[in-house]
Amino acid sequence: MQLSSGVYLNFLDDDDELFPDHVQKLVHALHGRQERAAYSIAQERQTAVRPGNRPYIKKKYIRYRQPFYRLLLYAGNYIPIQSILFERSLFETYGGLDEEIGMMEDWDLWVRYSAVTDFVYVNQVTSCYYVPGKSADKKEREKNLRRDMQKLNKKFCSYQMNISVGQLRREMEYVIREYKNQGLLRYIRMFFRMFVLGER
Repeated sequence: MQLSSGVYLNFLDDDDELFPDHVQKLVHALHGRQERAAYSIAQERQTAVRPGNRPYIKKKYIRYRQPFYRLLLYAGNYIPIQSILFERSLFETYGGLDEEIGMMEDWDLWVRYSAVTDFVYVNQVTSCYYVPGKSADKKEREKNLRRDMQKLNKKFCSYQMNISVGQLRREMEYVIREYKNQGLLRYIRMFFRMFVLGER
């Protein structure tokens, strides 16, 4: 990030993909607006290995289709690292990735940046990321996530933001409305994934 020279920055891990229109759509979404970051929907691809060590895609689906609301972002990360594009000025002023955090350094970055700017939500699939499909791999990953969450909570306690009561009220109305309208359905889906598909 320090060596970059462009107006915008975005990430691309070796196990993620950007579709051909990803950057164009996000830059277009930010053009002429005061927001300094934009993100789009990412497709999750679960992988497995066939005999002979041949990898294949076991399942494709959309895990997150979430418009931007700070309170939801502070409760859990719904923005995959490759799906967001942001102004380099955010990095220059508020810093980059914290290398002391093992697995959730991107979430920490979104929380830090969202304290000073809204994010534009682009309701289109423009990238994908890969995750292991085996239950054993998922459990190990979740164990590491819980470990790093302790570090992250300490950092979150030090972050401050300037937000009006009106903004907080609008966000809480959204959270409550979503829970009332879709809460039961979400719990049904969660239990189905946990006990039928073996996901966590």
